[in-house]
Formats: sequence, C-alpha cells, structure tokens
Amino acid sequence: MRTRHKDVEEVRFIIEGSFEHLHVDNIRFMGHGNDCDAYEINGSMIFKFPKHDWADRNMIKEIEILRFLESKISYRIPRVLYAGLPSIRFKYHFGGFSRIDGVPLSRALYSGLSEEEKEVLARELAEFLKELHGFM
Repeated sequence: MRTRHKDVEEVRFIIEGSFEHLHVDNIRFMGHGNDCDAYEINGSMIFKFPKHDWADRNMIKEIEILRFLESKISYRIPRVLYAGLPSIRFKYHFGGFSRIDGVPLSRALYSGLSEEEKEVLARELAEFLKELHGFM
C-alpha cells in the first residue's frame, strides 16, 4: 500500500477497518507536512498518517506523550481517541485525535494583533511552556 493518502476512500477503508465501531460519515483532507498527512473525520477528529519510518516512530511518541499529558496539563491539547496499529491496511501506526478549534498563528495574523493581544499571547505561551517543562 502506498503511504501517501490523497484518496479519501482509502482513508475511510483504513479507519473503518481498524476501528469497527467508528463509522466515517465525512472526510476532509487537511494538509500534509514532511512526516504526516492529516484528515478531518466527521468534523470532530483529526487522523494523522505517517509517510515514512521516522514519522512512524514519532507518531508512537506523540500518542504516548499526549496520553501522559492529558490529565496533567490544564491547557486544551488534542486527546488521543484512536491509536491505529500497523496492519495490512496501513503499514504504520496512526492516530485519531480530538479536533481543537482555532487557526494557525501565521506571521500575517500575528502582525495584525494589537500590542495588548501580543502580550496576552506571549503570557499564555509562557505559562503553557512552564507547565509543560514542569514534567521534564
């Protein structure tokens, strides 16, 4: 099976074949990075599919870290809803995560913020990082 997922029916086959109680009503391709392709499933979940061996190892770590942090951190982070194992359907581990509403913080968006909004954002980021680093 190829590791690049442009075909939503292939994604539906992988997910429904791996989690028989999960019915996929709709799929939307969200984008791709160097390591994973991402799909929004049923408007409420994001499934990530690694593209190569290194990304597979990172997916395992991501799932472990998010599960560890879930009950320990006060900020909203994606919850691991599904952890797919390698199979004949897909050769890597993959994850289904709760979708968190928001928009990426682009340079253009940041430039449009007021100084007060930038201060609030910086404080929230610092607080999140302080909390996160408290586990290390």
